[in-house]
Amino acid sequence: MDWLRKIFGLEINLGKSEAVEEYRARWTTYKKLKSWGDSAKDIIIELGFGRHSTPDDNIPGELYFYDGQME
Repeated sequence: MDWLRKIFGLEINLGKSEAVEEYRARWTTYKKLKSWGDSAKDIIIELGFGRHSTPDDNIPGELYFYDGQME
């Protein structure tokens, strides 16, 4: 929080809240975000909302959503 004091001249005491946010920032890594995204993709396919896209689909991204699924 020293950077807040230096930039804005603020004196803030966040205590426990600050520690929780710091924990979240350290815990949120690229590997975990990728895992969450991959899991979401698998769930979408498993539930039948879409499938893996192919070059013939001519769409950006990894998933092809069936007609009506994006509404």
